[in-house]
Amino acid sequence: MFPKLTDIEAWLFEDYNRKLKLATNLIIEALKMAKCPGVAFSGGKNSLVVLHLVLQYKPDIIVIFGDTTNEYAETYRFIKKIKEEWGLNLYWIKPEMNFWLCMEKYGFPSPSRYREGVPKCCYYLKEKPFKKWCKLLRIDLIFTGISAFESRSRKLAIHRHGLIFKSKRWGAMRCHPIALWNEMDVWKYIEENKLPVNQAYEKYGLERIGCKFCTNYPGWEKVVSRIHPKTYRRIKRMMGEPVLDEFS
Repeated sequence: MFPKLTDIEAWLFEDYNRKLKLATNLIIEALKMAKCPGVAFSGGKNSLVVLHLVLQYKPDIIVIFGDTTNEYAETYRFIKKIKEEWGLNLYWIKPEMNFWLCMEKYGFPSPSRYREGVPKCCYYLKEKPFKKWCKLLRIDLIFTGISAFESRSRKLAIHRHGLIFKSKRWGAMRCHPIALWNEMDVWKYIEENKLPVNQAYEKYGLERIGCKFCTNYPGWEKVVSRIHPKTYRRIKRMMGEPVLDEFS
């Protein structure tokens, strides 16, 4: 139906309208294949766009917000706002342990730990509760806002699996409607459709919104120390590492 991508880079600056048409076709075809579909909504701009696209074809679709307990306060407010204004069939799910307990038990992930598999925090705070609820709700298809141009690992994953595929890991089909969109495409769609945006982007100068105190990407120290210096010091102490200003 939709062949695996052999040259994702060629889509980076492809015509926006062509990407939009492909995303729409993907959603229509995926919905035909599913009995109980769902949308993963994080409160970020990508998942917002996918949610808006999918709602046009299935207004009552199940929407899942995986609250890792490590979210921006602005994200919580934004999720509530969209739920009320769009009338979402929303499931707000939480893990069995909160973020700090998870860090105390398993430690903070480093940017290199993906080589050893999924970080413990990602599994216990995000993946495990999400899979549990997908099983309880009998969800057989999950729409995501993943883009190939967010990271090298995502680009390789999309190249390997395609845009719609059966995932053994998640126990359901996964569909990535905007996998070939770049950041400009996402903002263009938001502007054209006058969609509200999570205030955390502007308030903290962020390009992506995820876990507030994530240490699993290069440059996390610069971001966390700027947004919340006290928490940054706490994290460094828990890691057993000195903070630069403590040397004085």
